[in-house]
Amino acid sequence: VVESYMFAPNYINTTLHDWTPPATTPAYNLAKVADLSDGFHVFGMLWTRSTMTFYCDGAVIFTTPTPTIMNQPYYPIIDLGLGGGWPTNQTPAQSDMIVQYMRVYAS
Repeated sequence: VVESYMFAPNYINTTLHDWTPPATTPAYNLAKVADLSDGFHVFGMLWTRSTMTFYCDGAVIFTTPTPTIMNQPYYPIIDLGLGGGWPTNQTPAQSDMIVQYMRVYAS
């Protein structure tokens, strides 16, 4: 739903990863948002068979067609995910992720 390493606190990435070999990135978006270091923020994602829509503080920041591979069960992960080619040497020495809650709904 969100990727940010806080060396650019006004930007977040929304990236769809599929790790089934060969690993792919079916969709990616870089969005400018409010300063993420300034308090708590609410991130969301609406996942339907036809589209995936991403939100930051109630505003839509990205919509993409749902890749066919993602019309199957997946599970959410919350982590800092440092690495993977990002310039982690620019990441602040103390990198904390404070999560108040996570909700997942199914219809």
